[in-house]
Amino acid sequence: MSEMSKKMEEYFREIQTQVDQCYSTAEKARQKGFDPELFVESPQAKDLAGRVEKLVGPKGVAEVIRNLKSKGLKEDELVFKVVSDILDKKIGNIDSLGERVERSIRVGLAIKTMGVVSAPLEGISKILIRKDQNGKKYLSLYFAGPIRAAGGTTAALCVLIADYVRKKTNIPKYEATEGEIGRYVEEVKFYDRLVHLQYPSSNQEIRFAVKWLPVEINGDATETEEVSAFRDLPRIETNNIRGGACLVLNDGILLKAPKLLKIAKAMKMEGWDWLADLKIIGQKQEKKENEEDKDLKKKEIIPPNSKYVADIIAGRPVFSDPSEVGGHRIRYGRSRNTGLAAGGMHPATMAILDDFVAIGTQLRIERPGKSTSICPVSYIEPPIVKLKNGDVIKVSSLKKAKQIFPNIKKILFLGDILFGFGEFNENNHKLIPSGYVEEWWALELEDFINKAGISDKKLTTFVKNPFESIPTAYEAISISTRFEIPLHPFYLDFWGNISIKDLILLRNYMMENLSESDGKIKINYEKPIKKILEKAFVCHRIQD
Repeated sequence: MSEMSKKMEEYFREIQTQVDQCYSTAEKARQKGFDPELFVESPQAKDLAGRVEKLVGPKGVAEVIRNLKSKGLKEDELVFKVVSDILDKKIGNIDSLGERVERSIRVGLAIKTMGVVSAPLEGISKILIRKDQNGKKYLSLYFAGPIRAAGGTTAALCVLIADYVRKKTNIPKYEATEGEIGRYVEEVKFYDRLVHLQYPSSNQEIRFAVKWLPVEINGDATETEEVSAFRDLPRIETNNIRGGACLVLNDGILLKAPKLLKIAKAMKMEGWDWLADLKIIGQKQEKKENEEDKDLKKKEIIPPNSKYVADIIAGRPVFSDPSEVGGHRIRYGRSRNTGLAAGGMHPATMAILDDFVAIGTQLRIERPGKSTSICPVSYIEPPIVKLKNGDVIKVSSLKKAKQIFPNIKKILFLGDILFGFGEFNENNHKLIPSGYVEEWWALELEDFINKAGISDKKLTTFVKNPFESIPTAYEAISISTRFEIPLHPFYLDFWGNISIKDLILLRNYMMENLSESDGKIKINYEKPIKKILEKAFVCHRIQD
């Protein structure tokens, strides 16, 4: 392990000295009473552990966090371990049960938010152990507007942490009454109309979630508007809209249900299996709203998800309907510029969309999450367009896209959109079947070469650089026939887009009208045949 040089130590020591002087001056200024507080609200902290202790305490929690991090604990494991230690009085030695419960939940939230946002302090106004009409205790979390800064996943995780605390302290479950369930439905829908929530939830989803919640998601009034139904309920202190509670329930529990379920399973938390049913309820509701072709439904393994277009803002373009033929095709992988969570789009696609999508543009997406930022990736499948003269071409470069842009009549295929497998894993989302792509073909070829013990430089080139070393059509057919592997993806069209009837019609027509000259395949123009070729994204040109 390398040690810091004396010169570097002196440098950091000087920085700390000057920072201390700044704080000292600020403290003196605050004592004059011109500001809301008589002290500097932002204390110094060198790392996450220090920030958490200075933000919410208790004393000694920073050292415990550092020790646990040095042992290699994952973030969620660390959170639950620290929460457990506070409840067991190993950290802070807090006597009051209510204070231990509140402090442990706030500390858990502070760790998840890296101690850099106000959510642990201002996002939760209070945490109470309340009693129902039968005298039975339950845990109630009062959320406020600043909980939005925590993000949907962390806000939902806060409820999971609260349930862990509830179980460890033997506090009974919260049981919502029918009136309270109805109030949540009324309130979430009203709040959505006021401020626009991220997730367009259904009434059934809200009712189902509230019925199963083991702790109460409560909150202070954040809006002047009042609910028109389910008013003056005994356990809800206000008729005004509780924005924090709506955010946590809708954009936390409902939106992040798959992710929350994954964490609950990893932490071996019982009583959260109902989260798996939330998605089923949402899909059932969607099927009622959307009457789709019965034959299409039989084919779909993963049904389309229209949530991302349900709350479209006027003026924003929709590039594709859910799982629509001609929309983006999923491509698994990463590029250097897509980083951890960004998506990749072919630069030609960005150009033919009239440059509406620029580098870093945020898009709402069908899956795996709710949105992504876009970066250009040139090695994925480019778009296919129909020109005004009837030609169907693959737009393989940005330069070509800009040249032909004025002559584009219709975009037939938007090209691939690149996402890492980790994005699906992180969101606990089922994988969508991938198209047959170059890297897949290269792996099949490599597997055959290794098993057969073949040594061939050209074949090795195809394997090592599948994106740039593309075999000719004759080489691709030869490799496919010889090694019994599929045809190279460069020569595959989208035959799954057309019906068997169309395929037979096209095959018979080509058998009767096909002619070859100058290395080109030529057939006579027939409108029905051209439509089939366009639907299958088969590139072709019109000649007199």
